[in-house]
Amino acid sequence: MKRIITSFIIIGTVFNLNLNAQSFKDFMKTMNDEYRDFVTKMDKEFAKALEKDWKDYNTEVKPSFNNIKPTPPPPPPPKNRDKVDKTPPVIIVVINPPANNNRNRVPQLPKEPIIPDGYAKVSINFFSQNVDIVYNKKLSFTIDGFNNQTISKYWLKYAGVEHKRLLKQIKGYKKALNLNDWNLYLLVQEIGKKISPDIDSSKLLSWFILNKLGYDVKIGYTNSKIYLLPSVNQLLKDVRYTVINGRYYFNFDNIDRIYTYPVTFSNNRELNLYENRVPILKNDIRVRTLTFKEMGKSYRIDIPYNKNLIDLYNRYPYLPWEYYFKEPISGVTKTKLFNQLRDILNGMSEYQAVNFLLHLTQKGFKYKTDGEQFGRERSLFFEENLNYPYNDCEDRSIFFGKLVKELLGLNIVALHYPSHLATAVEFKSDVKGDSIWYRGRKFIVCDPTYIGADVGEAMPMFKGMKNIEIIPINY
Repeated sequence: MKRIITSFIIIGTVFNLNLNAQSFKDFMKTMNDEYRDFVTKMDKEFAKALEKDWKDYNTEVKPSFNNIKPTPPPPPPPKNRDKVDKTPPVIIVVINPPANNNRNRVPQLPKEPIIPDGYAKVSINFFSQNVDIVYNKKLSFTIDGFNNQTISKYWLKYAGVEHKRLLKQIKGYKKALNLNDWNLYLLVQEIGKKISPDIDSSKLLSWFILNKLGYDVKIGYTNSKIYLLPSVNQLLKDVRYTVINGRYYFNFDNIDRIYTYPVTFSNNRELNLYENRVPILKNDIRVRTLTFKEMGKSYRIDIPYNKNLIDLYNRYPYLPWEYYFKEPISGVTKTKLFNQLRDILNGMSEYQAVNFLLHLTQKGFKYKTDGEQFGRERSLFFEENLNYPYNDCEDRSIFFGKLVKELLGLNIVALHYPSHLATAVEFKSDVKGDSIWYRGRKFIVCDPTYIGADVGEAMPMFKGMKNIEIIPINY
């Protein structure tokens, strides 16, 4: 009896599979028709709003440094041999230690996608990580001119095509590669370029996808080109923006004036360029060796880093400085570097340990301003300091500040002088020297650009200056 029942189950299963295979095209057509009806109802109001109410918006820009940085840094002061060190023994407290399984993380990518009839596959090289995407072929078309009326029609055309499969795949890669909003924004643009036949069509498709993923991204145009205008909840530097309904919309092509719409699709949110995560990319490991002398002893510190991560960071816009201090250090870099520093600092006092990290940053890197090295202002994430031959004041402050914060567990602030960025450290005991008070707490000046200077020694031109912006680094 059991064999008879099993036979019927097998026959029924085969019959269903054959039926499914035979009717798959009909099923897909029905799904597309139903989906078209559903989406039209959901998107009609937005499309109607796109037909009207477009405005000509002026843009403005927030500059990075308003004054020229010190070039070169002044010579160090004479050593104070009478300085008494009364600080306690240093305690190594690694903040956010990399888990053992996260030091050389390998992304768990989605399964190889099935390609139904009417669909196609594209492969994207996303900073050396392969991304395979299956999409509905009807999402690929050439736009024939654009204005607010035609863009409204294009929205409805995209919305009328089955696209949930595409959105699901993108979300899957976001999770697998541990991408933040900015990384995903870059990935969607690459997908748009692969699917679409020309650049304007790709920007329209990227705009549609990003809004369907829940991000507040507008489309704008001038007489001849289309531009993406993402809303970002950080006020980026050196990028032109316009404010619409209290939100900042950035134009990375730096157009002075742009024509766009004031409404927002659904309850879409701004992109958050700071999310406490490191993307998981294929490893292309390089090693930077820092050498310097301290107290008559030579030190050599080998620091690995992933070049693919550097290439991704190179595509970031210029963020406010506090976000560079907060961005996590990748596991492959942090594990090796902190193990070496732990062995070196063991047995030192708190003052000696901070002074060692200060001199490591001062002497381990060569100094050049961003203008000299890159031809423009930019700040470097922690690992980027390892990739480029030179760095300047904010890069050194970020590198040193993260070492003190995440290796020694001491609180820090950034000090923004009119033409310079430095750091200050809150010691657990009284340390003499140049200092600032912030919210009733004493922070000792530590300047990684004042090469050869010790803890508590500010550059002469900044000593006693009152016009200092204090940037707390809380995390």
